Amino acid sequence: MEWLEAVLLGLIQGLTEFIPISSSGHLLIAQYFLSGGGERLFLEFVNIGTMLALFIFFRKKIWQILVDIFKNKKYALARNIILT
Repeated sequence: MEWLEAVLLGLIQGLTEFIPISSSGHLLIAQYFLSGGGERLFLEFVNIGTMLALFIFFRKKIWQILVDIFKNKKYALARNIILT
């Protein structure tokens, strides 16, 4: 896979991730037309990259939710589920 193809597939992933249509489907179709086949491992790394970007973007909110869960007795069940 060439770097230009990887950049194009990354852009497709980024643009189609948050619309209610499968971004993975878009990636498979684009990859089929670009290189004639599918490198499934690359598509998995693109999805992992999306997940990491979301964790980084929402890190303060995620941290605040976790702090609230561990400090508040009302969320004891959620805390215990997370810890197990």
